[in-house]
Amino acid sequence: MIVALLILLMLIPNDVTSLSCVSNEAKKDFDDSRTALKEMEDHLRNTTKKLEESFKKITASLHDQLGVVKDALRNVGEKIKNVDDDFQLLGKDLESIYLIEFEAKQNTWHKYNGHCYYYSSETQNWFNAERKCRELDGYIIKIGNSKENEHIHASRPKDVQYWIGLTDLIEGEFRWSFDQSKASFLTWADGHGHRGSTYNCVGMNSGGKAEWFDTSCNSLKIQQQDMIFVRIVLLMVLCKAVTSWPCLSNESKKDFDVSRIALKDMENHLVNTVKKLVNGFKKITASIQDQLGDVKNALSSVGEKVKKDDSDFQILGKDFQKTKWHKYNGHCYYYSSDAKSWFNAERKCRDIGGYIIKLDDREENEQIFASRPSSNMVYWIGLTDLIEGEFRWNFDQTKLHFCMG
Repeated sequence: MIVALLILLMLIPNDVTSLSCVSNEAKKDFDDSRTALKEMEDHLRNTTKKLEESFKKITASLHDQLGVVKDALRNVGEKIKNVDDDFQLLGKDLESIYLIEFEAKQNTWHKYNGHCYYYSSETQNWFNAERKCRELDGYIIKIGNSKENEHIHASRPKDVQYWIGLTDLIEGEFRWSFDQSKASFLTWADGHGHRGSTYNCVGMNSGGKAEWFDTSCNSLKIQQQDMIFVRIVLLMVLCKAVTSWPCLSNESKKDFDVSRIALKDMENHLVNTVKKLVNGFKKITASIQDQLGDVKNALSSVGEKVKKDDSDFQILGKDFQKTKWHKYNGHCYYYSSDAKSWFNAERKCRDIGGYIIKLDDREENEQIFASRPSSNMVYWIGLTDLIEGEFRWNFDQTKLHFCMG
């Protein structure tokens, strides 16, 4: 009798950089800014009430009332400056998370049907291309149907060949690197798709047809007469993101800029309001009720701008909703509470912007072991021996170089 056991362990992803940890700092800046904005709105409401009471009594001198108004608006101006400082902090957080300088202008994410696609201008072998995509929080592209295939081919910035995430490391069984699923859609160029065990990786053709070809993942030996040449196979990189998140950076930047402009308008509006009030009180010709109406309208206008900025804060807040990570020695680590198979664990790590953990030395191994949230849990790590007896790290295919025990 053959018994099949489904082994589900917890997973520990390691973030490629420490950017994921930045989300907590950005969240704190966001919360501080929201608090300051709320205080400013409450302050405006209280100031309006005080002014109404003062004007209704008509007992205080006009000069004293002018001082009260100027002090109140000065306090509001100081709070606006505080919020502006918070906006600058938020701007730096947005830049650190989203505004990545790519190596060329054409290296940008393009949105299509709920996903983002990235066309690199640099050439790589297949393995480096796969790693490049993971470093960009995506994966080497999986193409699900002919419509997507035609769109990706037509959207290429250059008429060149690109790697896609299809391989047949098991000869004749083409699977997608992203989730190890078998390819249900194939579109081979003539003579390709069954070229033998040397040709295990797949690229997308240049030219007019959106067809695929199989070739070597790294290098080819070419024999001419009595000489053997080695040709390195280098193609452009084509990545796909799990969600449309990478495409949101421009939208987030736009929201940020709109909020900064609104804040500047509010500040200018307050300055002009103070000038108008000073001139009005000096003339002492306008009725007290008219002056009260002017002040109420001015503060109401400021309140409306505050509410608009609050809406902009809510939009920015959505950009900072990310998973909590734990930082150690320049990297971020995440202990999942979900039990998964190894392949699903590896995919989960990529989904949240990291990779299934690679341990560089015994010290890191001990630290990760000691930091487990529960000593009863067993966790996957990114070490496999798909080639029997040769343990390699899934992240960069390097061999294990220290003893775990």
